[in-house]
Amino acid sequence: MAIQWERREQEWTVQWFKLKYPNVIIAASANGGTRNVREAANMKREGVLAGMPDLQILCAGHHYHGLFIEMKAPAGVDHVKGKVNMIQKSIINQLNMAGYYAIVCWGYEEARKVIDWYLQGDSNDATVNK
Repeated sequence: MAIQWERREQEWTVQWFKLKYPNVIIAASANGGTRNVREAANMKREGVLAGMPDLQILCAGHHYHGLFIEMKAPAGVDHVKGKVNMIQKSIINQLNMAGYYAIVCWGYEEARKVIDWYLQGDSNDATVNK
């Protein structure tokens, strides 16, 4: 199932990130998971926004204010490739229009490349995925 793979890929990304960039803030959105109606309503009132990308890196890079990554499972032998829904696409577009770098990453390896490009200015052009 893609959701479980997305969670695993995101966990790997966060573990790697904390080791490589210990002085940079990375945070995850509270979207995802199963909640009862009351808890979901409380979270919405508190500001949880549907479609918000999974990971936020709170550091300016290149000419952007911060990096937002929507993690999706890459196609695999035992699971299908994740899908980006219309709400997620809309939020990513709004973030990009507001001066952030928001992107979908298909797995841990792609997320690492984008993060390194963003924080270190690697010569690999991560913008090809946009």
